[in-house]
Amino acid sequence: MIDHEAVENSPELKAYYSDKRLFYKNVFWYLFGNCAALFGQNTAQTLMPLHMEGVGLNAQQISTILAMGGWLGMPLMLYFSHLTDHWQWKYGRRLPFLAMCLPFMITAMIVMPYASTMISCMAVYALYISFNQIKYTTYPYLLNDISKKCYWGRVSGLSMVIGCAGTWFGQFFLMPMVDTHGESFVFRTGAIFVAVATTLTLIFVKEPPIRNSEPPRFNPVPVVWSTLKVGFASPIRLATCLAFALVCGVGMAAYYVPLQGKANLGLTEGQIGKSILQFGTMAQVTLYFVGGWIVDKAGSAKCMIVGILLLVLAWFHIPPLRCSIFKSDLH
Repeated sequence: MIDHEAVENSPELKAYYSDKRLFYKNVFWYLFGNCAALFGQNTAQTLMPLHMEGVGLNAQQISTILAMGGWLGMPLMLYFSHLTDHWQWKYGRRLPFLAMCLPFMITAMIVMPYASTMISCMAVYALYISFNQIKYTTYPYLLNDISKKCYWGRVSGLSMVIGCAGTWFGQFFLMPMVDTHGESFVFRTGAIFVAVATTLTLIFVKEPPIRNSEPPRFNPVPVVWSTLKVGFASPIRLATCLAFALVCGVGMAAYYVPLQGKANLGLTEGQIGKSILQFGTMAQVTLYFVGGWIVDKAGSAKCMIVGILLLVLAWFHIPPLRCSIFKSDLH
């Protein structure tokens, strides 16, 4: 485990972390890259299940394909978190993995509109989600590396707000282009944004020369097992991991809400983005500004319980079949 505060004040890295101009430049290109990439990536991820429904896959088949994200993501996140922590290249610990993910993600985004069977959709989605998981196992740690520890909360909050802005632009501007320019055009446009944004991040962000004293282990079995043992080392850690897993499961609604709009309500992709999804994104941004203050005042445990209760109320208050009453208003 690296003591980040000790690293910041070490003779080798003190100059890096004292350079305010470098810090602002790094943060700017990190945030810009993340915002522009999410503009394309979140749009593509929203459209992928809608494409599957459009080529005739049923709910069970789509759910099976989406479930692959969790099964692939679990070992990949554990393994690549270890690799990025222990990587020794002169180009940095995190940036090489972002560069590695880019061509595979771009390829999957461009090819997805042409996948027309369950097997082809599964193969393209598996390619995309695998390297997307690797990217977002790496990307948040890059922000921590380029910032002093005392700035982590502020830059992370700013990153989430800017990221939501990119997501909103995708929902409001890019998704409606499916109705006017076609699905392939939107996937290609999203891929271009991801390629350009990530490339700019790779070029302009300068990582600090932090190096772990131990080199990476490349055998995934002991790496994944040793990481799991840390999580299972005590009841409180195990409970925390299980609670986090359940909270992450809520994210599946992000796939099924758009599917509900298209399959059951007959809405177009543009209507789903502008009439439904964008409002959730705007509410999310609003909560980011007050969420930290509320957690500090009430405590994380109480906030999590309230959040779960509100989610349960939302599920029972507006079940899928009742949503059809809003169909005429959305059209």
